[in-house]
Amino acid sequence: MPPTEPQPPTAPPSWNSWLPLVLVFGLLVFVLAVSFMLAGTVLTLVIAGVAVVLGGAAAFHYIVWGWWLSRYIHDDVEAEEKQAEVDGP
Repeated sequence: MPPTEPQPPTAPPSWNSWLPLVLVFGLLVFVLAVSFMLAGTVLTLVIAGVAVVLGGAAAFHYIVWGWWLSRYIHDDVEAEEKQAEVDGP
């Protein structure tokens, strides 16, 4: 059997999925529906308010730490690599 050339590594799978978001949204709807049936309107509004506040905090942290910080680190690494090319080995 003739030798074969090594294949380049494949790209990692993309993790952009809507499934976690859909599951969390479905759970939220379920909890709100059950609380409305069992407790009435006031408790449902309190639970919805808490969910909105927690969701807002989660979105804020996702934007700050997930998106902004990863871009900042990526730019910093690129700058270091360019500096290393200029400085040489």
